[in-house]
Amino acid sequence: MPAFGVVRSIVRKYPFPKDVDDVDVAILQLLREGFQLREIGEKIDRSPRTVEHRVERLKALMGARTIHDLVVRSL
Repeated sequence: MPAFGVVRSIVRKYPFPKDVDDVDVAILQLLREGFQLREIGEKIDRSPRTVEHRVERLKALMGARTIHDLVVRSL
């Protein structure tokens, strides 16, 4: 069995929710780049608490338990 087939069987594709807006996409991108929630809030002109709420909503939409899991599922 080729190695590629093994890797494909391990990696799952996660559905990307259709009801995310541009702010959610920006938050996900900044999370991928390693920014903290406070830093993301400053960059997108939102309060850290708003960013936290949006991240929690995205985690629920994508079935993620942690921010790391959310980032992985959003790739």
